[in-house]
Amino acid sequence: MRVNAPASCGQFGCEPRKHRKLNLLPYYDSTTQTRQLVTLQESGLPNLPMLQGLPYEVRFLIAQCLDFPTMAKMAVLSKATLKIVRPILQGLVNAYGVSTYQGAQAFSSALTTSSYGATQSLMAFDQVDFSRLRALVGTPPGLTVAYGSVGKGDSRGMTTKEVVPVGGKMHNKFAVFRMPTGNYVTFTGSPNISKGAMTGLNVESALVIDGPQVGYLFKQYHGLLMGNPTQEALRAFGQGVNALNASGGPVRIAFAPFQNVADFVAAEIAGADSVLVRMFLISPKYKIAKAGDGSDPSQYDEPFLNSLITLSKAGASVCVVLDRNNYDNTQKKTGFVGDAAKYVTAFAPKAKFYVETGFQMTKRGPIGIMHDKLILVRKGTRYKVLLGSSGMTTNNYDQSNYENMIALDGQGAYEHFLQLHNSGWREEAVIPDSFSKKWKL
Repeated sequence: MRVNAPASCGQFGCEPRKHRKLNLLPYYDSTTQTRQLVTLQESGLPNLPMLQGLPYEVRFLIAQCLDFPTMAKMAVLSKATLKIVRPILQGLVNAYGVSTYQGAQAFSSALTTSSYGATQSLMAFDQVDFSRLRALVGTPPGLTVAYGSVGKGDSRGMTTKEVVPVGGKMHNKFAVFRMPTGNYVTFTGSPNISKGAMTGLNVESALVIDGPQVGYLFKQYHGLLMGNPTQEALRAFGQGVNALNASGGPVRIAFAPFQNVADFVAAEIAGADSVLVRMFLISPKYKIAKAGDGSDPSQYDEPFLNSLITLSKAGASVCVVLDRNNYDNTQKKTGFVGDAAKYVTAFAPKAKFYVETGFQMTKRGPIGIMHDKLILVRKGTRYKVLLGSSGMTTNNYDQSNYENMIALDGQGAYEHFLQLHNSGWREEAVIPDSFSKKWKL
């Protein structure tokens, strides 16, 4: 599917959709190419010329399309076919070897295949079920896991560490694997190693990047999370990130707290013709920058929300999709999500806000969460995907959390995630009548 300069939110596929009365599999592509790949996998990969001409982001698309009732069966099959599949698809990727993922089978298989043959496996996730992780990757050499708010299950054979930043949380979601060749394969996105992410309850998105420069920076960052870095180590890491971001290449990264993720995102979306934001959580800073009558957003210290307002007022299509439970404030803890929508639409009424839930349907309705941290950006003929662990919340504005966010140039990845977004369902958000909290100087 090609996207031709969407001029309205409707062309983003953001129009409200009714919940489907099905037990849906998470975001399986139904294109002819995917059907061909499934057929190839089931029949032992005959007719290999059929693989020619596929977009570069399908490095592990065969694994993405597998549909087996248990992760254990899929993990066994992935390992059994990996020696055949991986070299074939390796030749189809660009210099960075980007693969895009949505769906439980995709994540678990991506981790399994990425870790195969690794000489070192480094991971950092806010929530880790070690037993579930063991089922996916086993205990490969050098498996070292940093975790934040949740670390449970059987961690034998793993080096683990709880990381608790002062005033925030270790909210990262990434795994980096060093290969015998010295290359690195990096998995990152919104999923934790949790039941919701790995069994299909949640809406999640992830990337796998095959490239030494990106992987080495994630390795360094992991070392900073696990240890007590020296000033020299911090300086070297910062120089490496800055060098990558200034290189003009297709990948740029922000690692909090060393970079401000909100400022990074605002810079990446500046001047866009269209922006699609899919966020589990979004929040105002609730800070006033200067006195005034409240009629101008520049009076408020809201760099991310104001960037959306600026884009919308300039004529860009701005569409924001949020988790329904957070938006509805069902647990009386997330009123700030509705405040963010009310703030933006007060200054930019053409900006559109929608709510979405997880995948599994029950008699009482859908369950699970819309856990994405995904932004799709189009500026002229340039297409970007921003993806990582970070929501747009006060902890990230203040750089209290440890987070990672990648900006990736590429129409292929953009169109892939846009197609998956369009295959979902959502409802238009009802903007609150009042704010739950006041702004302060």
